[in-house]
Amino acid sequence: MTRKEAIILLKNGEEGISSWNEWRENNPKAPMPNLKGANLHGANLRGANLNHVILEGADLRFAILKSGRLKGAHLERARLRGVNFSDASLRGAQFDGARIVGANFEGARLRGCSFAGSVLTRANFRKANLVGVDFSNAQLQKVDFRDTTLTNANLEDAMLHGARLDNSDLSNVSLNGAAMIEANVSNSNLAGVTFDRSTRFRGIKVATCFGNAIFVRFAQDQDYIESLIRRVRDDKLRLDHELMDLRRKIAAMPRGPHEDPFPLFFMNCRFFAFRVPAQLRSWMDKTWMRLWALTDYGRSLWRVASFAVVVALIFGAVYKFGDMLDAKGNPDWWFTSFYYSVVTYTTLGFGDVTPCTKLGQVLVTLEVILGYVTLGLLISILANKVARRS
Repeated sequence: MTRKEAIILLKNGEEGISSWNEWRENNPKAPMPNLKGANLHGANLRGANLNHVILEGADLRFAILKSGRLKGAHLERARLRGVNFSDASLRGAQFDGARIVGANFEGARLRGCSFAGSVLTRANFRKANLVGVDFSNAQLQKVDFRDTTLTNANLEDAMLHGARLDNSDLSNVSLNGAAMIEANVSNSNLAGVTFDRSTRFRGIKVATCFGNAIFVRFAQDQDYIESLIRRVRDDKLRLDHELMDLRRKIAAMPRGPHEDPFPLFFMNCRFFAFRVPAQLRSWMDKTWMRLWALTDYGRSLWRVASFAVVVALIFGAVYKFGDMLDAKGNPDWWFTSFYYSVVTYTTLGFGDVTPCTKLGQVLVTLEVILGYVTLGLLISILANKVARRS
C-alpha cells in the first residue's frame, strides 16, 4: 500500500478504517506506509490499527483515536492538540517533542511511552496506566493525573505547575529538577519518590499524601522558603511601581514662576520620605535572604560549621600578624593566636589570653558576636535534625 492510499483510507471514516485494518491483518509482513508529516487533521481514526506506524510530525489535531491501537507508534514532533486517545492502547509509543495541548488520554494504556520534551498543557490522563513513562523536560501545566498509576515514571525537569496528581500512585517516581508549583498530590502514594534541591514546591498540596515522610517534610519546608522568596521579590516590584508612580506625578506637576511651589515641594518631600525607608527595608530583606541562603536556609550543618572554622582561622591569623595578644604566661608560639581565636569563638569571649591593643579589643568583640550567632545557628540546626520527627 502506498502512502497516498493509506492516507485516503484513514480519512474515509469507518469504511476506510475497516479496509485499513483488514489490509493490516492480511499483510502482517508487508512494509508499513511511512505517514511522516501526514495531514490527518480531525480524522475519525477510532479503532484503527496504527501499531508501529510512523507518524512523525503528522497533523492529527482534534483527531479521534478513541480505543485506537498505537503500540510502538512514532509520533515524535506530531501536532496532537485536542486529540481523543481515551481507552487507547499506546504501549511504547514515542511522543517526544510533540504538541499535545488539551489531549484526552483518559483510561489509556501508556506503559513505557516517552513524552520527553513534549507540550501537554491541560491534557487529561485520568485513570491512565503510566507505568515507566518518560515525561522528562515536558510541559505538564494544569495536567490532570488524578487516579493514575505513575509507578517508575520519569518526571525530571518537568513543568508541573497546577497539575492534579491527587489519589495517584507515584511510587518510585523521579522528580529531580521538577517544578511542582501549586501542584496537588493529596492522598497519593509517594513511596520511593526521588527529588533534589532543585525541585520546586511553592504552593504544593502535600499534607495528606503518604509513603514518604521525608518528601512531605522537605516539600513543606521548601514551600515556605519559596513563598518567602516570592514575597520579597513581589515587595520589591511593588516598591518600584509605587516609586515610578510618584515620579510620574512629580513630572506632571505644573512648573513656572507663577505657580505655587509648595505642592511640588510637598510631593518631592513625600517621594524622598517614602523612598529612603522603603528601599532600606527592601535591601535588608534581600540581604537577609542571601545570608540565609548561605546556610541552605538553616538546613546545612556543614555549611555553618565550615563558616565557623574559616572565621576562627581568619581571626587567628589577624591576631598573629597584628601582635595584638597578651599571652599571660601561656606558651608563646605560632599556635597561641589560633588557640585564643577558637576559645574566644566557642566560649563567647572567656579565655586566658587577652587583647593588648585597641584594634584587638574591637576584633575580639566582633568575634564574640559572630560566635553567638554561629552557636545559635548550630544549636537550632542540630535540634531540628536530631529531635524533629515530622
